[in-house]
Amino acid sequence: MEHQKNFGQVIDFQKTAFTNIFDAVIELQDQGVKLFNTSLEQNQFISKEQKKIMSDWTEAFKKNRKNLKETVNANFEMLQNLIDDKKPKPTARGKAS
Repeated sequence: MEHQKNFGQVIDFQKTAFTNIFDAVIELQDQGVKLFNTSLEQNQFISKEQKKIMSDWTEAFKKNRKNLKETVNANFEMLQNLIDDKKPKPTARGKAS
């Protein structure tokens, strides 16, 4: 029982650490995108089509970043559910005990 509590605390710590670091990285990346977009706007040698491609690239990057965050959060939740005493645990036959 004590092991489950300790493991739960470790998971909570890891989730908090991941969230804080991920949010900091997002801020840095967003600043980089702003700088990138500003330099694109001021550059006369890049065509509109090329700017569109680069804009699409940054949007795809943001979408994939969001998907990563959702996946990691879902996995942290799965870990929490595995060690939670109050929820039924699946048995070898897949039925809750």
